[in-house]
Amino acid sequence: MLVVDISRHGIEDQINVVNQTLTDIGAGEKPVMMVFNKIDAFNFEKKDDDDLTPVTKRNISLPQLKKTRLNKFDTL
Repeated sequence: MLVVDISRHGIEDQINVVNQTLTDIGAGEKPVMMVFNKIDAFNFEKKDDDDLTPVTKRNISLPQLKKTRLNKFDTL
């Protein structure tokens, strides 16, 4: 089980480090259940609709995060 602190920025890095560590110790093929902790503390900086600057990790809402970035991880 991988417990991720969703309130921190850089969760993708945290997940990548754990996945690499599992691979390094020979457990990379084992199924992993990802659980999000501190979801009540999750926040993001909403961009104005007319803001054309690139989206950063700080500008992604929880529903967007679920649909995009976290889908790339091979977990249960």
